Amino acid sequence: MMVPALRDVFGYEGFPATYFVKADGTFSTTLFGYQPIEQLQQVAWRSPGKGRADGRAAVLTRPICWHRTPSTMGEAAAPRIDPAPWAQWHPLLVHFPIALLVIEAVFVCALLMRPNERVAQFSTWLLGAAVASLVPTILTGIRDAGADLGPDSPFWNGLNDRLTHVFRLESSVSLHVLFGLALTLIAVGRLGWRLRAGDRILRGGQRTAFTLITLLGLWVLFGGGQVGGGISHR
Repeated sequence: MMVPALRDVFGYEGFPATYFVKADGTFSTTLFGYQPIEQLQQVAWRSPGKGRADGRAAVLTRPICWHRTPSTMGEAAAPRIDPAPWAQWHPLLVHFPIALLVIEAVFVCALLMRPNERVAQFSTWLLGAAVASLVPTILTGIRDAGADLGPDSPFWNGLNDRLTHVFRLESSVSLHVLFGLALTLIAVGRLGWRLRAGDRILRGGQRTAFTLITLLGLWVLFGGGQVGGGISHR
Protein backbone atom coordinates (compact mmCIF):
# COMPACT_ATOMS: atom_id res chain seq x y z
CA MET A 1 0.00 0.00 0.00
CA MET A 2 3.00 2.30 0.29
CA VAL A 3 3.39 2.24 -3.49
CA PRO A 4 1.87 5.58 -4.61
CA ALA A 5 -0.26 4.04 -7.36
CA LEU A 6 -1.88 1.55 -4.99
CA ARG A 7 -2.16 4.07 -2.16
CA ASP A 8 -4.19 6.44 -4.33
CA VAL A 9 -6.47 3.73 -5.70
CA PHE A 10 -7.20 2.19 -2.31
CA GLY A 11 -7.43 5.53 -0.47
CA TYR A 12 -4.81 4.28 1.99
CA GLU A 13 -4.96 6.03 5.38
CA GLY A 14 -3.03 3.58 7.50
CA PHE A 15 -3.56 0.07 8.76
CA PRO A 16 -5.38 -1.93 9.95
CA ALA A 17 -7.92 -1.36 7.20
CA THR A 18 -10.75 -3.53 5.94
CA TYR A 19 -11.93 -3.30 2.33
CA PHE A 20 -15.24 -4.80 1.27
CA VAL A 21 -15.46 -5.74 -2.40
CA LYS A 22 -18.77 -6.62 -4.05
CA ALA A 23 -19.23 -9.48 -6.48
CA ASP A 24 -18.83 -7.13 -9.45
CA GLY A 25 -15.39 -6.04 -8.20
CA THR A 26 -16.37 -2.58 -6.95
CA PHE A 27 -15.75 -1.32 -3.43
CA SER A 28 -18.74 -1.07 -1.16
CA THR A 29 -17.24 -0.03 2.19
CA THR A 30 -13.84 0.75 3.70
CA LEU A 31 -13.20 0.68 7.43
CA PHE A 32 -10.01 2.08 8.99
CA GLY A 33 -8.76 1.14 12.40
CA TYR A 34 -9.54 -1.89 14.54
CA GLN A 35 -13.11 -3.12 14.16
CA PRO A 36 -14.82 -5.80 16.28
CA ILE A 37 -15.67 -8.96 14.39
CA GLU A 38 -19.38 -8.27 14.90
CA GLN A 39 -19.03 -4.94 13.11
CA LEU A 40 -17.24 -6.59 10.19
CA GLN A 41 -19.97 -9.21 9.92
CA GLN A 42 -22.73 -6.61 9.91
CA VAL A 43 -21.09 -4.56 7.18
CA ALA A 44 -20.32 -7.66 5.12
CA TRP A 45 -23.92 -8.87 5.45
CA ARG A 46 -25.20 -5.51 4.16
CA SER A 47 -22.83 -5.54 1.17
CA PRO A 48 -24.60 -6.86 -1.97
CA GLY A 49 -23.11 -10.10 -3.12
CA LYS A 50 -21.00 -10.46 -0.01
CA GLY A 51 -23.25 -12.52 2.26
CA ARG A 52 -23.75 -16.24 1.90
CA ALA A 53 -27.02 -17.94 1.11
CA ASP A 54 -27.82 -18.53 4.77
CA GLY A 55 -27.52 -14.81 5.53
CA ARG A 56 -24.23 -14.99 7.39
CA ALA A 57 -21.01 -13.34 6.29
CA ALA A 58 -17.73 -15.18 5.99
CA VAL A 59 -15.02 -12.93 7.39
CA LEU A 60 -11.34 -13.86 7.53
CA THR A 61 -9.63 -12.66 10.70
CA ARG A 62 -6.01 -13.60 10.12
CA PRO A 63 -3.45 -13.14 7.33
CA ILE A 64 -3.65 -15.85 4.70
CA CYS A 65 -1.91 -16.83 1.52
CA TRP A 66 -3.47 -18.78 -1.32
CA HIS A 67 -1.84 -21.85 -2.84
CA ARG A 68 -3.04 -23.88 -5.81
CA THR A 69 -2.02 -27.50 -5.93
CA PRO A 70 -2.39 -29.78 -8.97
CA SER A 71 -5.15 -32.32 -8.60
CA THR A 72 -4.19 -35.96 -8.92
CA MET A 73 -7.55 -36.75 -10.54
CA GLY A 74 -7.14 -34.17 -13.31
CA GLU A 75 -9.82 -31.91 -11.87
CA ALA A 76 -9.53 -28.14 -11.37
CA ALA A 77 -7.01 -27.11 -8.76
CA ALA A 78 -8.61 -26.34 -5.39
CA PRO A 79 -7.57 -23.31 -3.29
CA ARG A 80 -6.01 -24.00 0.10
CA ILE A 81 -5.75 -21.46 2.90
CA ASP A 82 -2.62 -21.55 5.07
CA PRO A 83 -1.69 -19.27 7.97
CA ALA A 84 0.88 -16.64 7.07
CA PRO A 85 4.37 -17.43 8.41
CA TRP A 86 5.24 -15.99 11.83
CA ALA A 87 8.02 -13.44 11.46
CA GLN A 88 7.46 -10.82 14.18
CA TRP A 89 9.62 -10.30 17.26
CA HIS A 90 7.82 -7.34 18.78
CA PRO A 91 4.96 -9.32 20.42
CA LEU A 92 7.60 -11.47 22.15
CA LEU A 93 10.05 -8.78 23.28
CA VAL A 94 7.35 -6.40 24.53
CA HIS A 95 6.68 -8.69 27.51
CA PHE A 96 10.10 -7.91 29.04
CA PRO A 97 9.52 -4.17 29.68
CA ILE A 98 5.93 -4.93 30.70
CA ALA A 99 7.01 -7.39 33.39
CA LEU A 100 9.88 -5.21 34.61
CA LEU A 101 7.76 -2.05 34.84
CA VAL A 102 4.96 -3.83 36.69
CA ILE A 103 7.36 -5.33 39.25
CA GLU A 104 9.12 -1.99 39.64
CA ALA A 105 5.78 -0.27 40.26
CA VAL A 106 5.05 -2.77 43.06
CA PHE A 107 8.36 -1.88 44.72
CA VAL A 108 7.71 1.84 44.34
CA CYS A 109 4.31 1.48 46.03
CA ALA A 110 6.02 -0.47 48.82
CA LEU A 111 8.45 2.43 49.26
CA LEU A 112 5.50 4.77 49.69
CA MET A 113 4.30 2.71 52.65
CA ARG A 114 7.72 2.01 54.20
CA PRO A 115 10.91 3.62 52.85
CA ASN A 116 13.80 1.19 52.51
CA GLU A 117 17.16 1.93 50.91
CA ARG A 118 17.69 -1.61 49.61
CA VAL A 119 14.23 -1.77 48.07
CA ALA A 120 14.80 1.66 46.50
CA GLN A 121 18.07 0.52 44.94
CA PHE A 122 16.52 -2.67 43.60
CA SER A 123 13.60 -0.76 42.08
CA THR A 124 16.10 1.55 40.36
CA TRP A 125 17.81 -1.47 38.80
CA LEU A 126 14.45 -2.76 37.60
CA LEU A 127 13.60 0.60 36.06
CA GLY A 128 16.97 0.74 34.30
CA ALA A 129 16.47 -2.78 32.92
CA ALA A 130 12.98 -1.83 31.74
CA VAL A 131 14.28 1.24 29.89
CA ALA A 132 17.03 -0.86 28.29
CA SER A 133 14.53 -3.50 27.17
CA LEU A 134 12.37 -0.79 25.59
CA VAL A 135 15.07 -0.20 22.95
CA PRO A 136 14.77 -3.55 21.10
CA THR A 137 11.02 -3.49 21.73
CA ILE A 138 10.63 -0.16 19.94
CA LEU A 139 12.98 -1.12 17.10
CA THR A 140 11.18 -4.39 16.40
CA GLY A 141 7.83 -2.63 16.73
CA ILE A 142 8.80 -0.27 13.94
CA ARG A 143 10.01 -3.13 11.77
CA ASP A 144 7.15 -5.55 12.46
CA ALA A 145 4.58 -3.86 10.28
CA GLY A 146 2.09 -6.72 10.30
CA ALA A 147 1.62 -6.00 6.61
CA ASP A 148 3.68 -5.73 3.45
CA LEU A 149 4.54 -2.03 3.18
CA GLY A 150 6.70 -2.32 0.09
CA PRO A 151 9.93 -3.77 -1.29
CA ASP A 152 12.28 -1.45 0.63
CA SER A 153 13.69 -1.90 4.14
CA PRO A 154 10.96 -3.06 6.57
CA PHE A 155 12.40 -0.77 9.24
CA TRP A 156 12.39 2.42 7.15
CA ASN A 157 9.00 1.56 5.63
CA GLY A 158 7.60 1.01 9.10
CA LEU A 159 9.17 4.20 10.47
CA ASN A 160 7.76 6.23 7.59
CA ASP A 161 4.32 4.72 8.15
CA ARG A 162 4.38 5.40 11.91
CA LEU A 163 5.52 9.01 11.49
CA THR A 164 3.07 9.71 8.67
CA HIS A 165 0.05 8.36 10.52
CA VAL A 166 1.00 8.96 14.16
CA PHE A 167 -1.93 11.31 14.81
CA ARG A 168 -4.59 9.27 12.96
CA LEU A 169 -6.46 8.43 16.13
CA GLU A 170 -8.94 6.22 14.28
CA SER A 171 -6.10 3.76 13.64
CA SER A 172 -5.32 1.32 16.44
CA VAL A 173 -1.68 1.22 15.29
CA SER A 174 -1.42 5.00 15.72
CA LEU A 175 -2.94 4.76 19.20
CA HIS A 176 -0.50 2.01 20.09
CA VAL A 177 2.42 4.18 18.93
CA LEU A 178 1.20 7.16 20.98
CA PHE A 179 0.84 5.01 24.08
CA GLY A 180 4.34 3.65 23.46
CA LEU A 181 5.83 7.13 23.10
CA ALA A 182 4.16 8.30 26.32
CA LEU A 183 5.32 5.19 28.20
CA THR A 184 8.92 5.63 26.98
CA LEU A 185 9.03 9.31 27.96
CA ILE A 186 7.63 8.56 31.41
CA ALA A 187 10.03 5.66 32.00
CA VAL A 188 13.12 7.56 30.82
CA GLY A 189 12.07 10.64 32.80
CA ARG A 190 11.55 8.61 35.97
CA LEU A 191 14.92 6.90 35.56
CA GLY A 192 16.66 10.27 35.19
CA TRP A 193 14.78 11.53 38.24
CA ARG A 194 15.86 8.53 40.31
CA LEU A 195 19.52 8.83 39.32
CA ARG A 196 19.57 12.55 40.04
CA ALA A 197 17.60 12.50 43.29
CA GLY A 198 19.36 9.52 44.86
CA ASP A 199 18.28 8.92 48.45
CA ARG A 200 16.13 12.06 48.42
CA ILE A 201 13.54 10.08 46.48
CA LEU A 202 12.64 8.37 49.79
CA ARG A 203 11.71 11.55 51.58
CA GLY A 204 8.69 13.84 51.72
CA GLY A 205 6.58 14.94 48.81
CA GLN A 206 9.15 13.80 46.25
CA ARG A 207 8.40 10.19 47.14
CA THR A 208 4.65 10.74 46.75
CA ALA A 209 5.01 12.55 43.44
CA PHE A 210 7.26 9.82 42.07
CA THR A 211 4.75 7.16 43.08
CA LEU A 212 1.88 9.00 41.36
CA ILE A 213 3.87 9.35 38.13
CA THR A 214 4.77 5.66 38.36
CA LEU A 215 1.07 4.76 38.57
CA LEU A 216 0.36 7.04 35.61
CA GLY A 217 3.01 5.17 33.62
CA LEU A 218 1.41 1.89 34.65
CA TRP A 219 -1.96 3.08 33.31
CA VAL A 220 -0.33 4.08 30.01
CA LEU A 221 1.36 0.67 29.91
CA PHE A 222 -1.93 -1.17 30.29
CA GLY A 223 -3.62 1.09 27.73
CA GLY A 224 -0.92 0.44 25.16
CA GLY A 225 -0.99 -3.27 25.90
CA GLN A 226 -4.75 -3.41 25.41
CA VAL A 227 -4.53 -1.73 22.01
CA GLY A 228 -1.48 -3.75 20.98
CA GLY A 229 -3.15 -7.01 22.00
CA GLY A 230 -6.10 -6.16 19.78
CA ILE A 231 -3.76 -5.61 16.84
CA SER A 232 -1.81 -8.83 17.38
CA HIS A 233 -4.58 -11.25 18.23
CA ARG A 234 -7.54 -10.02 16.18
